[in-house]
Amino acid sequence: MSAQINLGAGQCCTQPVKDYRLLSFPDGSQIGVVGLDELFDDAHRDGKTPDLSVAIELVRRLSKRNYIPSNLLEEYGDAVLREYRKYCAGREGAKKLGK
Repeated sequence: MSAQINLGAGQCCTQPVKDYRLLSFPDGSQIGVVGLDELFDDAHRDGKTPDLSVAIELVRRLSKRNYIPSNLLEEYGDAVLREYRKYCAGREGAKKLGK
C-alpha cells in the first residue's frame, strides 16, 4: 500500500501561522515563536542596539504572545540577542548596499 502526499496550496486542514519563526538554541534545539520579526522591526526602528537590556525587553514582549518557561528566560534572552544581532547586521548591510 502506498500513501500519496499532496503538497498543493490549500490542501492542508490548518492555516500557516503568520509571523512564525524558529528560535535556535546552542544545544541545537529550536522553538517556534510568533511575532519575533515584528519586535525586531520595532526595536530597530526605535534605534535600539543589540545588547542585553534590549534582549530582556524583547523576551518580555515576546512572552505576551508565546509561552516562555521562567527557568529558560536566560536562554531565550541569549537566543533573542543572537538573532537580533544578525537582524541588525543584515539591516546595516542592506543599508550600505542602498536597499
